Amino acid sequence: MSGNDLLGICLVTWNGGRVAADCLRAALAQDYERFFLVVVDNHSSPADRAALEECATGNSRVSLIWNDDNRGFAAAGNQAVKVALAQGARWVLVLTQDTLLPPDACRRLVEVGRSNPEVAIVGPKVVDETSGNVLSLGERVAPWLLALPRSLVRYRFAPHPYRLVQGVLGCCMLIAASCWKELGGFREDLFAYYEEVDLCLRARKKGYKVAVVPSVTVRHRGWRGFAGGFTPMSALLKSRNLILVARNHIRPWQWLVVAPSMAALFVGSSLLHGARGRWSVVGHMCHGLWLGVRGHSGPPQALVSDRASCVLP
Repeated sequence: MSGNDLLGICLVTWNGGRVAADCLRAALAQDYERFFLVVVDNHSSPADRAALEECATGNSRVSLIWNDDNRGFAAAGNQAVKVALAQGARWVLVLTQDTLLPPDACRRLVEVGRSNPEVAIVGPKVVDETSGNVLSLGERVAPWLLALPRSLVRYRFAPHPYRLVQGVLGCCMLIAASCWKELGGFREDLFAYYEEVDLCLRARKKGYKVAVVPSVTVRHRGWRGFAGGFTPMSALLKSRNLILVARNHIRPWQWLVVAPSMAALFVGSSLLHGARGRWSVVGHMCHGLWLGVRGHSGPPQALVSDRASCVLP
């Protein structure tokens, strides 16, 4: 491979424990020839940081960056990619700590990116580690589909070697350096959740293509959606960020379609969580909706500083 094929794997961690360490080990086991890792830790506990250091000790491929606070996935992802680009990476693979890569993941994803100059974002098939159920074979990401449950509108099959799609999950996405630089990275005021949706929407507006590679299966640990898996803070952030992204990308006439489906999503989710007795989740979801309508963005600490019991994503 040429020097232009240098790949920077960018991993964001936060109190991941064994999960984050396993993710790092899987990333280091890639059979791709030219890669390095940039790990940005969002102020994890000393024990979690020690586990990451143990995995990275003696490996010249890994750079560890310790943040003094939790900057959120979007800002930490941008931070990691900035370091990777400064080291000459042509491609960056952005990872969340709850993913496990197969050894050939990077090689196969980059091969697809190299095979079509128009493809700038590439994602794998994502499956739930526990059940084996397919979580994503690419996402239908369009302004008028934002309020529909993603499980209903995502793609159901993908031919080999790849399929052009509208978006991919943010837990594992390969991005061309040229595309990242033009877009300016993730929208940091979102903090966490929907940053990959916004990025894919902006990339397609610029004429870039998005692809999914079904032969690469990435295992995902845990899932947080409007139907289940929410912590109170993830409920707030997902509700707020859905509104914020919609405000940026939906044209006025499209609200005629989006508003009813968005109302149904929030009402249905609130009833579902309420029936389970998860009233804190319902309250945070409603608060996030209100914040989004008012256009409030930024880190959740500044928005709900009096709710110290919430679990940050």
